[in-house]
Amino acid sequence: MVDPEFRGRGHGRSAMAIGEQVTWDVGDRVVMFNVFGGNEVAMSLYTAVGYRVVEESRSRDLAAGVDG
Repeated sequence: MVDPEFRGRGHGRSAMAIGEQVTWDVGDRVVMFNVFGGNEVAMSLYTAVGYRVVEESRSRDLAAGVDG
């Protein structure tokens, strides 16, 4: 997460690159993670650096009741 005050300065891209390098260095060859729907800023970043959607899930909060 990048503090809103510092967004748009390439910190997210840098963090992704470091994470990918560490992943490669320890011998893993795939990076996967979850992002909440509606987080357009994050999804745009991930797409811009080459990630693709491989699975999409949906859920429903039943706290308001089944008929709610």
